[in-house]
Amino acid sequence: MLLCRNARLALVVLVACLNSPHLSAQTLQDAIARAQQSAAAGDVTSAFTELQSLENDYAGDPEFDYWYGVIALRAGEESEAIVALQRVIAVNPKHAGAHMELVGAHLRQNNVERAQHHLTIAKSLNPPERAATMIQRYEEAIAERQQRARDGVSLVVLGTDVGYDSNYMNYPDTFDLFQGTFLEGIAILEADETAFATLRGSYYRQKPVNESEYFEVTASGQARVNQADEAGAFNTNIVQLAALYGERVNDRQQFKYGVEASKIWLDEQSFRSHIGLQISYEHQMNDQDLVRATTRLRDFHFKNNRNDYRSGMGEAEWTHKFSKVLTGRFRGAAEIERVKNNPARPGGDATRLYVSADFDYQWDDRNKVSAGLIYGRLRYHDPGFAIFNRGQDDMRSDDLVSLRSEWQHNLTRNWQLALSAQYRNQRSSVDFFDLDQSLVQWTVTYAY
Repeated sequence: MLLCRNARLALVVLVACLNSPHLSAQTLQDAIARAQQSAAAGDVTSAFTELQSLENDYAGDPEFDYWYGVIALRAGEESEAIVALQRVIAVNPKHAGAHMELVGAHLRQNNVERAQHHLTIAKSLNPPERAATMIQRYEEAIAERQQRARDGVSLVVLGTDVGYDSNYMNYPDTFDLFQGTFLEGIAILEADETAFATLRGSYYRQKPVNESEYFEVTASGQARVNQADEAGAFNTNIVQLAALYGERVNDRQQFKYGVEASKIWLDEQSFRSHIGLQISYEHQMNDQDLVRATTRLRDFHFKNNRNDYRSGMGEAEWTHKFSKVLTGRFRGAAEIERVKNNPARPGGDATRLYVSADFDYQWDDRNKVSAGLIYGRLRYHDPGFAIFNRGQDDMRSDDLVSLRSEWQHNLTRNWQLALSAQYRNQRSSVDFFDLDQSLVQWTVTYAY
């Protein structure tokens, strides 16, 4: 009886082993052949999906890992490709094909040093003559990127917008400044709309100092002209400048230290300027997650020295890549404003808080759709705003919700079109600052 029981157990184990995908060479060969055929027919996504479903069963098998890496790279999954191809090399350090594929994968991730490392190894393994053309292309690509790194990066962006603003003055829908007094009706403020056009331009330059340090300069400006005659007083010109020193701790972490400045004109009259200092830290935690923390100290100056204040701000941002096509950005910020001339600023000091979530969906190579939500809270520390509150000082606190959506279309490598819409709703303890605003704009951008 015991012998029969053992015989049955052995039979069950044998059948299970024969049915195990990991032990079936034919199953593996068939899967690889199907993936190769799908990739050759242009359906790389299906090829990648099929091999990915078998990774738990065959990871560690050099043949599977090699073809999984090859297909993953063709499908644009560079991180998956690198992991699989590294498994091949762990078993066979002289696998020339795996080293060649890793060159391409690291170049796509702009990791020139690792690409050069694997290309050097591949060349030392006496590759066949048919690989000479690919090796030459990789050498040229690496040399070009190394030269670009020595020269630094420059980018110029020019753009124009046309759009519609439902509330360019940020007024409530309707508000009687003297309601309930003998002057009632003589000063009614209402939200008003206008079409507008904007010209924009920016220049970015990053120049390396050595392998781990660099300087970064950004200069930008824009001019907005409102179509409605009465909106001319809100025609806006803005100039912004920033100069930063960057220090890379390693391939994934860096610090930036710098200065910033800006100036705003309304109807060609100086309205506000600021200068500031900033420090930021950035950490690429893995291929999916990037975190950034920034601290800013700024000094704001207004026309006739009214409302001048200094501020300190802390900001944290997390960017997460949910998939190849979907990316999310989550941000939180807190800012404290300290007035420099308290009698001239209603409400005195203030605290601002912001949280936001933005999502980008890469529809295809040319089209991207974005959507975002912002919540903000503003609290003043002292009573004030009597002129906006029918003569009564009051504590002002605002809550803001803003929704944004945008569609971007890349016409060419340099030209981009975009259509965006934004809605803003603000509710305040002082009724005058209740407002709704809608913005719609069409944008054309050229970058080189």
